[in-house]
Amino acid sequence: MIKKVIAFVGGVGLLLSLFVAPAMAEGRQYLEIGLGYSKFDYSEAIDGRPDIKESGWVPGVVLGYTYKGEDNPVFASFSIRYTTGATDYTGTLQDGTPWKDTTDNTFLSLEVKFGYIMGRDAASRWTITPYAGIGYHDWERKLAGPSPYIEEYTWFYFPIGVRLDYEVSPEFSIGLDLSARVMFNGSMNVKFSTLGYSSPTLDLGNRIGFRAELPMDYRFHPQISLGLTPWYQYSSIGRSGSEPVTAVSPSNTTYTVQTIYEPNSTTHQYGVDLTVRFWF
Repeated sequence: MIKKVIAFVGGVGLLLSLFVAPAMAEGRQYLEIGLGYSKFDYSEAIDGRPDIKESGWVPGVVLGYTYKGEDNPVFASFSIRYTTGATDYTGTLQDGTPWKDTTDNTFLSLEVKFGYIMGRDAASRWTITPYAGIGYHDWERKLAGPSPYIEEYTWFYFPIGVRLDYEVSPEFSIGLDLSARVMFNGSMNVKFSTLGYSSPTLDLGNRIGFRAELPMDYRFHPQISLGLTPWYQYSSIGRSGSEPVTAVSPSNTTYTVQTIYEPNSTTHQYGVDLTVRFWF
């Protein structure tokens, strides 16, 4: 994961320097930091068995940078979201025995977007900003039970959407941000090493997700404002191919313990972010 994150952040820095830096003298920009709190509802559909479900409220940290051109129509943003917390697991063990437990989760998302600001003039309080970008998502899922192990999901995605902003007053604005998230290069590494088995990597079925945000901003100081953003996100993963889990016998022979796959799954998330924004 570390190598992918470093490469992603490096690429973001290069893109910002190429597209945004030349226009910064003519725009508004801010750094933001804050807290998020969200509900995570996850469901796996396994053939012939009851669905596995994960559900719970998880806290997080949000960091970001946003640039909006004044005399130019450029929009750019970069965000990092780190969330960690426990969720309630309801499902079955490998042998089909019903099981309830708690799962420890860690989520990391990085995203960069570029857009074109439309409708900005002195007579209008509305702006419309179509945009596109690239994102990276990592989910580490520490499953409990009699034989605990770790699953790590990773994928990239293209966020493609449009944002509408309305300036209610010089101090307060509200908007609506709608986007599709086109997933690609999804994989899951199943870490059975603590059990003495191999750790296969499964290629996930890439699906399209969606996200909706209602961003609000209240500026109580020329260079400081508060951001409040309720949001909802839907994501889906298609069934992977099958991969063997192997072990090594006392005679140093490798043999297959079982064959596994990642089933179809869907995730519904909704929450709110509260951030402080520093304008410059």
